[in-house]
Amino acid sequence: MRRGATIFAFCLGTLMASPATAQKLPDWSMSEVCPSAADYAACAEFESRARRIVSAPWVTIPPRARWTCLRELRREGVKSYRALQDCLKEEAFQPHGVAARAAREAG
Repeated sequence: MRRGATIFAFCLGTLMASPATAQKLPDWSMSEVCPSAADYAACAEFESRARRIVSAPWVTIPPRARWTCLRELRREGVKSYRALQDCLKEEAFQPHGVAARAAREAG
């Protein structure tokens, strides 16, 4: 798992488009992230791990990818570091990312 996190951080870091802008990594509490999880401890562990993976390269993630993913999560009412990590992976590694997928679905 650590190798995957390292690769994720490296790949996002290499995609740096510009210096960090005003978007900060969300500071969600575990009670917000795992409010109704049947196994709160497991949820909190997975979410904490995802937060660490995302926070390491946060300032090097292209601002547009951060903005798109944070907007998408807000729109869906989701507070999850795992969902943020998945979105950032999709946004960074897919040619058209979340924004293009949303446009296709809306059209």
